[in-house]
Amino acid sequence: MAHSISGMASSADCGLVTDDPILYRARVAPGRPALFEIATGRQLTYAELDARIARCAGLLSDVLGARRNGARVAMLARNSMDSIVLAFACQRAGAIYVPLNWRLNAAELRPILADCAPALLVHDEEFASTVASLAGADPEMAVISTADGPARGLAARIEASLPAAPVSVDADEPCVLLYTSGTTGQPKGVVITRRNAFFAAINFSVVGEIGPKSVALCDLPFFHTIGLIAVARTTLMLGGTLVVSDRFTPARTLAALADRQRAVTHYFAVPQIALALRNDPAYSAAALAGLHALFVGGAPLTQALIESYLDDGVALVNGYGMSEAGTVLHVPIDRRAVQDNPSSVGLPAPLLDIRIVGEDGREVDEGEIGELWLRGPAVTPGYWNKPQETAAAFTDGWYRTGDLGRREANGFYRIVDRLKDMYISGGENVYPAEVEAVLASHPDILDAAVVGIPDIRWGECGVAYVVVRPGAAATGDEIAGHCAARLAAFKRPARILFVEAIPRTASGKVQKHVLRQFHSDEPFNDRPSDAAPRHSRRNPWSNLMTDMQSPVLVEFDNGIAFVTLNRPEKRNAMNPALNIRMLEVLDELEGDERCGVLVLRGAGESWSAGMDLKEYFRDNDDKPRDATLKARRQSGGWWSRLMYFEKPTIAMVNGWCFGGAFTPLVSCDLAIAAEEANFGLSEINWGILPGGNVTRAVAEVMRHRDALYYIMTGELFGGRKAAEMGLVNEAVPLAELEARVRKICASLLEKNPVTLKAAKDTYKRVRDLPWDLADDYIYAKLEQMLFLDKTKGRDEGLKQFLDDKTYQPGLGAYKRGR
Repeated sequence: MAHSISGMASSADCGLVTDDPILYRARVAPGRPALFEIATGRQLTYAELDARIARCAGLLSDVLGARRNGARVAMLARNSMDSIVLAFACQRAGAIYVPLNWRLNAAELRPILADCAPALLVHDEEFASTVASLAGADPEMAVISTADGPARGLAARIEASLPAAPVSVDADEPCVLLYTSGTTGQPKGVVITRRNAFFAAINFSVVGEIGPKSVALCDLPFFHTIGLIAVARTTLMLGGTLVVSDRFTPARTLAALADRQRAVTHYFAVPQIALALRNDPAYSAAALAGLHALFVGGAPLTQALIESYLDDGVALVNGYGMSEAGTVLHVPIDRRAVQDNPSSVGLPAPLLDIRIVGEDGREVDEGEIGELWLRGPAVTPGYWNKPQETAAAFTDGWYRTGDLGRREANGFYRIVDRLKDMYISGGENVYPAEVEAVLASHPDILDAAVVGIPDIRWGECGVAYVVVRPGAAATGDEIAGHCAARLAAFKRPARILFVEAIPRTASGKVQKHVLRQFHSDEPFNDRPSDAAPRHSRRNPWSNLMTDMQSPVLVEFDNGIAFVTLNRPEKRNAMNPALNIRMLEVLDELEGDERCGVLVLRGAGESWSAGMDLKEYFRDNDDKPRDATLKARRQSGGWWSRLMYFEKPTIAMVNGWCFGGAFTPLVSCDLAIAAEEANFGLSEINWGILPGGNVTRAVAEVMRHRDALYYIMTGELFGGRKAAEMGLVNEAVPLAELEARVRKICASLLEKNPVTLKAAKDTYKRVRDLPWDLADDYIYAKLEQMLFLDKTKGRDEGLKQFLDDKTYQPGLGAYKRGR
């Protein structure tokens, strides 16, 4: 008795194997339409499809020989009947089908082929040149084109082959490998077993209400699980008709949906496709009148888009899934459910267990956010040739998605964020690590980081932050060309920003949440269709907010940028809105020529009362660690940005300065306080501790016993005491504070800005280095200055000192603007 995918025995003599839906449908409904191909007009009944698959399985047996069982068969082709035939033929022959992303170039495909080591590569003629550059990598790999020519193509070879009977293979053996890049930038093959494919199709057939009368149009590529498994396999397993489209264009798809002869009932899209259809001049509600539902997944939906389709009588049904598990969650095909749950991804698929787990590994309560864990027969056993990644992805048999979500009171789920850095552009997963690796291979790039941000047309687009080597002359256009030669268009950064440094943690990890907060919430709306990047040496998104309601105000005055913390009713306590705005302000001012010196001050009678504890601790009274992590996460780390701001910074402490405010205070280069100002580390009085950054800041500048005294007693001290202990440079009467700060600014503004930046940067970076490394750093900085100092102020100063013999201590020839 042959092994059945459902665990039940099947009859070996009749050749039926329950995970091969075409065999069954060819017996019960041989004349029913199975496939229709838009590009050619070809169509096949289930009997014809079954016969063609049988002959293709025979061809595979001939080509693969004795090694066919478990052999990989790769296909580099657009959607076609041939793709469907080859996929099911692999299953009948005991081989593993590997659909390749035809958007990738040869350099990107090469590691995938090295990983799966296909015995056969089938390709469209469109990709012949790509295949030619790949074929030499493995002389054992056979290659067949889908086009007929001097060498017989796939169709002719299938017709010439004898039908092969299906082999009996264990349900837990792989039948498909779906490749996606990993978080390390290396490709990962998601293993789809026969059992996985069967139950993934069952899950979608239930939530999608697919049956024998269904007609599904698919122009989503078959190298994705939604195209190959959710759409194609499910439709054919349930006896429906699959309409195959080799590409998406709005007009063509709308015409197919409006074709009453085809009578499409189910259509599948990513949000960008749904939006493109709605915005096309050919769009009409009548074209979609026959749809049972328009299914959408892969990225968040806007409520406006949902409502626009509902107004036309079309249910835009959202869902959530992945290569590793197929359909996981889905909104019911019900107008009221769609309308009432616009930001939801729906209810769990029937044959899947879902947990939402917190950082402690325990399930969170209803409404709380945690990571989605999955278990069920549709869930992958792991990744091809990646035992470590497989082990990391599972905990006690549960697959950890890396996505954050919550369960509402009505049982519906919402996806709120991704633990992973991956973003989705035009329905394609993009992994920043892969793009970063390409950027790092450029000889002039010292460091780089990539994040995804909102984009009106593509959903998300990549922004690359690049640090170039001292003296390098790399341009944005040059870097864009470097990426274009090595990355598919959807992976290339839409914008390239040149920065002085990439924000990192103490352990060296990039703080990508900080990079994401550099831009405003306004999505891109100007990305050209070919993804040509824009590049800048300053933040192109943020406009400084100057209205009085902003938590941070900016005022320019003769080279000085006065930055005011503007929450006087809260003593300028720092909350998420203020923190995010400070990040934007710092990024904007670094490239603004109106800012020569930054002065940080507070509105009203306070400088800052530290973190707004009510916002961070009120909801976490019994969870101090959660409160601390929340505060750190939502701070954006702007004081670290302030610490290494390339222009001089001065803290003008005009009043109260408590607790968490010590961190930005110490991050400023200089600090001048009013004698009347009050300082304090009062946390001990409230039964809490100063934050780690605060404690480190205090230890950085205050004497040991002074620091301990005020941390342990919580007593207040004034401006004069702060100056005596080294917390500020000096203290002056409040009435004289601004005048004193302006005088210091005037002195700084006369200095060579290149030298000034180098001097402060060198001091901050070498103070903890050994002598020899400190010398090396200074030599490197001097070389950098020679390149960056376009004013030649250094040359003029040296000439005065060495040749003119006019040197006087403390004076020099350089004046700004000379």
